[in-house]
This record gives sequence, structure tokens and C-alpha cells, in this order.
Amino acid sequence: MVYDDLFSDFHTVGCYKEDKYDRAIPSLEGKDDYLDGAYYYRKDPIAKCYLAAMRKGYHIFAVANGGLCLSSATAAITYNKHGESTACKNDGKGGKWANQVYITN
Repeated sequence: MVYDDLFSDFHTVGCYKEDKYDRAIPSLEGKDDYLDGAYYYRKDPIAKCYLAAMRKGYHIFAVANGGLCLSSATAAITYNKHGESTACKNDGKGGKWANQVYITN
């Protein structure tokens, strides 16, 4: 599958803090076949997270810490509960305790 074509289907809304004990968005890891292998080494983690979220009917998703996929039915309400962050890297894959949040177009 060519994942590059998917990047026109969503855009980022920004970088937001995550909390270890009170997650803003729950993980989708282990809940979809697109999310293969260890998230930190996953190829195309943003596109795969988008596809996993779409299969569940979710329109907001996030990538954190290099590839961890997060999404839920309530993510549109909760993604910013801890405020904005500057910890996301420029690669779109979030950062340590920082979610790069995306919304579908």
C-alpha cells in the first residue's frame, strides 16, 4: 500500500501534552493489524495510525513518542486536556509525553 497518498486526508491541529497517569487519548496499540511491530520502529506510523483510527470510526488521532498510536471516540473532546506542548519533534511523530494530534479532512 502507498501511504504517501493518505497525507491529504488529514492535517495536524498541533502538539499537546500527555500525562502518564491521566491519558488525554487512549492507545490503539494492539487493537488493529495496521499497528504492526514495536511502535518506535514502525514504518509509516502516522499513516498507519490514521488508517487504524478510521477503521474504528474515529476522526481525531495522535502519534506520540516516535510512533505510538492514540485515538478514541472522545479524542475530539479530550486531546487538549493537559494543554499545548513544545515537545513534539518536527517529524510529525510527537515526542516524549507529547501527542502530535491530527484531524481528518
